[in-house]
Order: sequence, then structure tokens, then C-alpha cells
Amino acid sequence: MKINTVRFLHSKDWMRLASLVFIAISTILLFPNNFAAQVSNPGKSSLPTNQLNTSAPQKQKTNGELPLSHFYELIKPEISKAIRLPELTEEQKKPSSSKGKRMQIGMVRQLEQQVSKFSQGDIFTVANGEVWTAQIISEAALQTRLRFNKMNLPQGAKLFVYSAKNPSEVYGPYENRGESDNGDFWTPPIEGDSIIVEYFEPNKDEFVKNKLPFQIVEVSHIYRDPLEREINGTLAPPQYPCHNNVPSEWEPVAKSVGHLQFTSSGGEFICTGTLINSAASDFDPILLTANHCISTNTEAQSLRTYWFYNNGDYPSSSLQRSDGATLLNTGTTSDFTLVRIRGAIPERAGIIHSGWDTTLTSVGTSVVGIHHPKGSYKRFSSGVTASGGNFLEVRWNSGITEGGSSGSGIWKGTGADARLIGTLSYGPAGCTNPRDYYGSFAVTYQSISSNLQGGSDDTYDTGNSNDTRSNAVSIGQGSFPNLIVKWQDSDWYAVTVPAGYKITATTNFTHNYGDIDLQFYRGNEASPVASSESSINSETITHTTTGGSTTYYLNVYLYDGARNDYNLNITLQQVSSTNRKSFDFDGDGKADVSVFRPSNGTWYLQQSTNGFTGAQFGDVNDKIVPADYDGDGKTDIAVYRSGIWYLQRSTAGFTGVAFGAAADIPQPADFDGDGKSELAVFRPSNGVWYVYNLFNNQNNAVAFGQNGDKPVVGDYDSDGKADYAVYRPSNGTWYIQRSTQGFTSVQFGDSVDKPVAADYDGDGKTDVAVFRPSNGVWYLLQSTAGFTGIAFGLGTDLPVPADYDGDGKADVSVFRNGTWYLQRSQAGFMGIAFGASTDNPVPNAFVP
Repeated sequence: MKINTVRFLHSKDWMRLASLVFIAISTILLFPNNFAAQVSNPGKSSLPTNQLNTSAPQKQKTNGELPLSHFYELIKPEISKAIRLPELTEEQKKPSSSKGKRMQIGMVRQLEQQVSKFSQGDIFTVANGEVWTAQIISEAALQTRLRFNKMNLPQGAKLFVYSAKNPSEVYGPYENRGESDNGDFWTPPIEGDSIIVEYFEPNKDEFVKNKLPFQIVEVSHIYRDPLEREINGTLAPPQYPCHNNVPSEWEPVAKSVGHLQFTSSGGEFICTGTLINSAASDFDPILLTANHCISTNTEAQSLRTYWFYNNGDYPSSSLQRSDGATLLNTGTTSDFTLVRIRGAIPERAGIIHSGWDTTLTSVGTSVVGIHHPKGSYKRFSSGVTASGGNFLEVRWNSGITEGGSSGSGIWKGTGADARLIGTLSYGPAGCTNPRDYYGSFAVTYQSISSNLQGGSDDTYDTGNSNDTRSNAVSIGQGSFPNLIVKWQDSDWYAVTVPAGYKITATTNFTHNYGDIDLQFYRGNEASPVASSESSINSETITHTTTGGSTTYYLNVYLYDGARNDYNLNITLQQVSSTNRKSFDFDGDGKADVSVFRPSNGTWYLQQSTNGFTGAQFGDVNDKIVPADYDGDGKTDIAVYRSGIWYLQRSTAGFTGVAFGAAADIPQPADFDGDGKSELAVFRPSNGVWYVYNLFNNQNNAVAFGQNGDKPVVGDYDSDGKADYAVYRPSNGTWYIQRSTQGFTSVQFGDSVDKPVAADYDGDGKTDVAVFRPSNGVWYLLQSTAGFTGIAFGLGTDLPVPADYDGDGKADVSVFRNGTWYLQRSQAGFMGIAFGASTDNPVPNAFVP
């Protein structure tokens, strides 16, 4: 078994640069919702009015989590160890099933030896765990997918799969038991014939056991493209020439029709399905198809639904899709299956939830069908019913169906008021024999009526409770599991936060099932004070009270998708003085843009609340040492001059104290947790820290470090006390003596990096972080949010990390020749000209 070591943050590391996807917001009218008994009108999504920050025309979304191999080029499986399955023969590609009009496009293949051991791949050591990776190849497949079983990942472990042909196609992270409750599931279909499996485990002891916490048992080899219908380079159009495109009148109804791809009975198949409305018109993502297409929950879990494949033989690569579903009901009496789509439904794109009618259909009723014949784009058929019963015989006047059309619907009425009345089961339809048989929806409804009453909700959302800020449900600190948020039905919670406390809200969910985002509103303020809008399986926002006790309102909403389950956790934490807002001269909770001009000894402050001011205090050779020395929540102007401290405290007034030597490095911080910064210096000549408390005259000396180390004081364990810490450029290692949790060290950085320790994820703990001038990238090892890299700045810039928007998180920011560039975590990017090229930016005071 090969074990490799990856040095964390080497100069050749690959870094993730989050791509921004801009999704246009447009206004969409809601269809009428006047329900008659046993009749459902079509439902169409409008943008949620409960998202109070939608005044901007676009919203930026970032990429989700990625496997570590996308950051480190050394993490890759040896091709010689790849698990290979040979190319399928033409005999093997012959259809193994002729159920109705579903169409086979692939074959499920057994692995000769199940993948279940670490020795079947390669292992790499990273800073906080181990990475195992392996490659599985099914020769010449157009798409491939894997079946996992017995998955039971330990806490903190994550599994990804991605395409070797197109590494940007990534699925995961899979955590705990994966996509199902029993640890048995199929991955989505992945481009190409080769899949890379990557597993991260923070507990190295598990690797020693040589047994993976999952097995890979089967491969689905997809030999026919489910959309482009290309076989061995030759386009294979639908068999019959008598197809019709969907006319404009019926295009809205066609937006409810999806092209289905799934694994079943040893093969990969395609069918058609229809998204139908619930009686409550609550956008419950329920899809109707045929029992002979999908009849088990395993098949439903493997479902991929393609949306808006409306025309053209080669759809755009950006064709929207939803992965996964849960079986709700199925039966053979009228050949029906009802599933709830788990993957996010593209509600923002204006998808339709089709209306339906349960009244018996009389002979001679005009009907239309919309379907995907042979995986092609949507086609349109029109005809009349010729007989009734459990199955409606339809004779086509124009257009037909083919394999792949199974499960599609027929509608009566016009395009403006269409009602689904049947689901395609079987039939010999061809240009010379145009007839088919559809399971009657009137019969199907008798089995599924309870499933159409609307999606379930949680105990906090009964009736109209917690739908708006005005009726938010009051909660306190704690964990709140098994919650549900729906499209156009966001959840609101009210939490009272004491003065001097920080509130943190975290939601955990599966992002692929719906994009949940968060907002914090303070009191009656119209705009959110904090938000979280990532694309991973959790969202976390924090905010710190700056005045008295305050009520915060948490808005949990779906940016896209129809519904999703989530767990909510609320914590209230008294803010440590060490990690309170640094460089905040007016005490409003936001760091202020500010400079010290050595040429005239003047401080220029652009305070975020109190506005501009200037104060002459200091000399050309002074070192600026801004900190809160009197505990009033405001940063004080101060300088260090050859062993003497001069402090202009905002409440306690001026003082001067001789403490230290000319060669010492001043590091004021609150080492005892009393809310006031102590005078402190690090003496490189002997590696000793000297600390003096202004209020009780206590002295302390601690040996920690050596000559050449750079002091990086901070509260790394969030106990309210500053910790002694140094960064050693010679080996890129941080040495930290935490006041509560004890000693730790981490290798993170290179000799030319600038340490920029700060609390970037708002969890109250100082994070290990560096700015690399050679490439302008910030590398952050956040204590809660984990590792990330952000390209922001030039090699000559001065890093000025601080919390400029008051959301409790330090912002990646630089000062360049008198201009500030701020990438604020809540308020976004801002550039401001303030200062001269020779000024010292105040938030750079303690960046060594």
C-alpha cells in the first residue's frame, strides 16, 4: 500500500478560485389556483417575495466543496492500479428488457472484486487527515455511474466522485450513510468511461485497519447518450418521421415534462415523466411516470431528470437537471409511479407543475401528448380517446410515441387550462398504426390521492406560522432537527441576543436537493446584517450585538429548488475581547478604514459611523499599536517608541508607560480576558514574551519562540484570552500556546508568506492564515469552515484583514498606494481611495 505525503500549502498547490454564476432574476406571474373538486390547476413559480434582499438584479453563487485533488496536483491515483472493465460487445448492448416503451441505453456490470480496502487505491497524507483515491474504468462508456453499499462514514469524513474526462464534474461530498438511509445508492451518471473516487478521513486510525467504510459493487456502463442519441459517432434519430414539435400554445405545459434516466433490472433506461401540482399548490416536487419504468425506491434514487430539453438534437451542456428521488407510490392497475424529486427543481427558471383531472374521460375526447421519443427533444402528438377503463386507448391524428416516451402524460383542454388525464403505458404506435394505451389518471388518483394533498411540513410551520418576520417563531440556543423549507414558504425564527454576545446560526442539509440560504435581520432594520449564500451542504452566519439586548430574525429560504430538509443549530457566545472588532475606533462593531502618516505623525480615520476625523499623535519612527486599552469597546490611538508606550485612550485618557526595549516587537492583546488589552512585547533575542497589566501592575514573562519567529497573537481557542503564538518562516510552521486547550502546531505556509491571523469564519477563534505575495493568494485554514484559497491582491499590496462590515468575520482586504480593496464577507466588494502611498494602514499594524 503506497502512502504519500502532501506538504500543506506548497508553492505548487492548486488553489480553488470560486467561479461566480450569475442567475438572472425575472418576474413570473403565478397561474390561477381556483381548485374544483378532484381538479388541479397548473402551478407556475414566481420569485419568493419573502427574500427581502432581491432588489439587486442578480445574485452571485459560488462553487460548492471540492475534493482535495482539485487543490493539490500530487493527489491522483496511479493509472496502473485502475480497476478496469473491458469494452462491451455488440451482443452485450442488445436490450435486456422490453417493458412497455422504456428504452435501454446501458448495462449494469458487476465488479469482479468489490472495492472495499484501502490497498485498492493510493493514500496521501495532508495537514488534517488522509486522502484515499482510486480510479474505476468501464472501457468506451459514454457515461458511467457507481453503486455504493454498506456506506457508514465516520464523523468528518467525506467522499467525492468525479469524471476523469471532465474533472469539474464533481458529486459529493457524501457523508454519513450517503444518499440513502441504508448506505446503498447509485451516483449520478458521470461523463466518460472513467470515474475517480476520493475519500477524505480525518481519523488516521481508520486507514490502519485497511477496510473502507463503504463498498463499490457495480458499475453502470452507459453506451448510448441519453440526450444526443449518438451511437459510435452516428446520430440516431427517432425511428419514425411522423413526429411534431411542440406548438407555442402548449410550450408552457411542456415545461412540466422531464426526460428521465435511471438504473433498473441490470440496465440503464430512459423514460418520460410529468411534474404535477399538489392539491395545496405548494410546489411539492412530485413527478408522475409509469410503473414499468420505475417501481422500486432503488430505481427512484438513481433517477436523473432533465428539464427544458425542448428542441435541437444537441442540447446545451447547461441543460438543467435534478438528481435523485424518493418513491411515494406505485401500482400496476393503471401502470403508474409517483416519486418526489429530491434534487433541486429549477423553480427560478419558471418550471410548471401540471394540473390534472380525475373525472372519467369519455370516448372521443380530444387529447395531446408531450414526450421524449428515444431520448430526443420534446415531441407533440394529438388525437382522440377510443375507449376507457383502467387504460385509455388513444388514436393519434398527428404524431406518435416511441421507446423513451413511456410514462409521459396526455392532457385534455387547451394549452392555457390543460389537465393531465393519463400516463403512457404501452402501444404499437407507428406512422401506419398510430395508437397507444394510457393508464387512466382517474384510476391512478384512487391510489395516490393522499400523496397529492401537499408536502409535509415541520412542527414550527403549521398554517401560516413562521412564514414572515412578523410571525416568526421564538426560539433560543439549541439544536432543532428535521425542519422543512419550501419554495415561496421560507422559515422565520426570532432569537433574543444579550448585549456583548455573538449569535451563530448553522443549517445542515443536502445542497443538491435545494439551495438553502440564510439571512440575519436585526430588530426592525430593513436590510439583513449578515447572510450566507454558499453552494455546499451547510450555511453558517454570525453577528455580534454592539448595543443592548437585541432580537435577531433568522430567515431560512430556498434560493432554488422546491423543498428541502434541514437541521438548525443556534449558539449564543459571549464575545471575547481578543476577537472583538479590531481597528474599530467608534465602537460600532465595524473596522474603520484608517492610516497613520509618519511624515506628520497624524492618524486619519474614516469611521464607519462617526465619519472622518484626524488626530496628530506620534512621530516619524514610531510603531503604531492600536488596541482597546480601557475596555470601552473602542480602539485607542497609540504608538510604541523605543520601549515607551504612548496611549490616547478614548475613555481613560492619555498615559505613557516605559515597558520594553527598542528591538522588541509590540503585541498588545488581552491575555487575561478582562476586556482590556495589556502592554506586551515579543523579544526576538531570547524568544520571551513580556506582558504588563496597566490596571493591576502585574508583570508576566513567558518563553515561547526563538529568534526569527514572527509573533501572531490571537485567541485560537475562543476562551476570551489572547494566546502566545509565533510563525516560523524557516519551516512554515505555526506554534500556538492556547490558554485553555494547550499547545498545538501546524505546518501552513512558506518562508516568504505573510501571516495574517484573524477570525475569518466568525466562530470566535483566530484562524491560521497567510498571504502569499508571489501569487496574490490568501490561504486560510479556518477553524470551523476549513481550508480555502482566495486570489485577492498583488505582491506589493499590504494585507489589511479586519471585519469591515460587522458580520463577525474578518474580511480579505489589501491597501495599495492609497487605495483600499475590501472583499467583505457580508457586504461584498468595495474599493475606496483613502490615504497616500507612504502611509501606514492601521489594520496592517500587526502583520509581520
